[in-house]
Amino acid sequence: MSKSLGQNWRAEIRPELAGQLNTRARWWPGILLPFQRHRRDVERIRNLSYGPDPRFHRLDIY
Repeated sequence: MSKSLGQNWRAEIRPELAGQLNTRARWWPGILLPFQRHRRDVERIRNLSYGPDPRFHRLDIY
């Protein structure tokens, strides 16, 4: 982050939000939970057609 945003990027975050920063990456979910579980409160609409050819132009909306 510091390489992209500069060395003082943390100082520019609002104080009420800075306390919520997670400074350590969580490595264990990818190993212990390799299969993604979907959130129940998010609805997925699949295969919406768009563009000139509906067979090839499809998208999913979450």
